[in-house]
Amino acid sequence: MKIKWLTLSNIIVVFSVLLQISTTEAAKPSSTQILGSSDYALDVVINEVGVNSSFIELYFNETTDISGWSIFYDASGNSNSGSFEVCNATITSNPITSSCGIYSAGTFLLISNISWHNTLQEILLVDNNTSPPSGNSAVHYFRYSNNAQSGGSLSWETSDPSLSTIYHAEGKKVNLCSRPDGNISSDNWGECNETPNETNTVVAIHHFEIDVIDGQGLTCEADNIIIKACADEDCTTSFNGATDVKLLINDTFDKTVTVSGGSTETSFSYTTAGTATLSLDQAYECIKDDAPASCDIVFADTGFIFGNDSNSLSIIPTQLSGKPSNTGFNNENYFYKQ
Repeated sequence: MKIKWLTLSNIIVVFSVLLQISTTEAAKPSSTQILGSSDYALDVVINEVGVNSSFIELYFNETTDISGWSIFYDASGNSNSGSFEVCNATITSNPITSSCGIYSAGTFLLISNISWHNTLQEILLVDNNTSPPSGNSAVHYFRYSNNAQSGGSLSWETSDPSLSTIYHAEGKKVNLCSRPDGNISSDNWGECNETPNETNTVVAIHHFEIDVIDGQGLTCEADNIIIKACADEDCTTSFNGATDVKLLINDTFDKTVTVSGGSTETSFSYTTAGTATLSLDQAYECIKDDAPASCDIVFADTGFIFGNDSNSLSIIPTQLSGKPSNTGFNNENYFYKQ
């Protein structure tokens, strides 16, 4: 019998092959739970993760009843792991609903007080409250990490890769979101400013509106106006962020107004009888009673002011003749001053 001796180089090659096989088999640990697709797969998706502010936002692509649904989360052995039933968590929705359950398509659901790891996190949305999750229950799976090689042992995967969003980027995460809303492709995910319970789509200001209200004022007191930030030409959509705009009277700077939440009420004084023409340092138009109007407000030295005692506003609702104003239909105590 002829004996063939192995050289040192051959031993190294054999060892390398065995090591490669061993490493490949260990890449997917047996502890990883493979989940099938729920009947509600992607009807509701993870839309934003506030890593620093400890929240998660869901977005409803379809009208869905999420009663009994749960979220499981794990950070590969770190403390940022656990689970909760969605309807038992601290939640608010936009539009607001009276109770957790059925939400219409286009709804945002904000879940607060959840601590996330800033570099590695798995988040799994399932359609039941069975623990641990199993079977065909996966609605959406989201994982973020520092890079494609990090993560160690995974807790979950979906049998259908299209149910998973895998986001890899270097550095600590602050706030991650999808643009547009409801899209799970990793190409559409990234760092963004926090927009809890609001669209992640960046909305720009198209122009401002100055509501002159009644177009009249008195030199003895400040006059109220409303400045609205519009996101489109018809101002059917508002810009809800905070932005500064300069108010001018007769082309002279008067004050800087911070408009937030879509619109802001402010006031200005004009102590000379005559016309005060309002303008802004950015694109604007003036309205009165929701219709285009002059930007002129006419001030007088004397006049009568009528209002109601409940809120001191100069508003008198429709009244019926032959009765006191403080009884019956639209009852209210009114005042006038001069």
